[in-house]
Parts: sequence; structure tokens; C-alpha cells
Amino acid sequence: MSNPFDAPDPSARVAPPAPAPQYGAPAAPQYGAPQAPQYGAPQAPQYQPAQQGAWQQGYVQEDPGKTLGIVALVFAFFFSLVGLILGIIAGQKSRAAGFKNTLATVAIWVSAVWMVLTVILLVAVGIDGVDFSF
Repeated sequence: MSNPFDAPDPSARVAPPAPAPQYGAPAAPQYGAPQAPQYGAPQAPQYQPAQQGAWQQGYVQEDPGKTLGIVALVFAFFFSLVGLILGIIAGQKSRAAGFKNTLATVAIWVSAVWMVLTVILLVAVGIDGVDFSF
């Protein structure tokens, strides 16, 4: 019989078996072990370190009148005068920054055409013959 206070024999130690994972439950990852990708799971992107001096290449400036040009084009179809004014402002902002804003130019032309067509339609219908008094 052995003494309970004696050091156990290291060769007699056996690691306890790991519990079997439940059906459908993911197995616990082992630290330091590479993990196999799961089916259907998105892979983590592998990022490359930035090149030396990449920040020195300069900031790409965005057109300051681009969004206003889009808004002007939308307004050009529904509120021609507002679309015309916004298109002119967007074009001026873009030109001041050194950009060519095609959407602002289109908004100006569409607004002008709609305004002219509106005036022609009102004259053809005979707006001066309509009595607005009550």
C-alpha cells in the first residue's frame, strides 16, 4: 500500500478524456490550435499592412456640390424654380473646388425647360381669361 502523502508517479498520470460535444454543438476550440473554417461562415479578411508613405499620397477630395446636384435634379422635375436655384448653387460649389458637376448642369437645363413649358402651357390654356375673384 502506498503512502497518500507521497508524490504520485508522473508516468501513472493520464489526462482525463475530453467530453464529447453534444449533437449540433460546436466543439470548444483549443488555444493555439488553428481553427478549421465552418461551412457557410464568412471568412475573416486578411489585411495587409499599409505601405510606407501611403498617407503621403494625398487625400482624394470629393466634389462638394455632388449631393446638391442630385437634389437639384430631383427638384427640377417637381419644383422647377427650386431645382434651378439649387443647380446653380451646386455648379458654383463644384467649380470653386475644381470639379465639373454634370448633374447640376442637367438640373439647370431640365428646370429651364420645364419652366418654359409651364409658361407656354399657361398661355395656351388662357390663364388671363381665368377669374380668380370670389
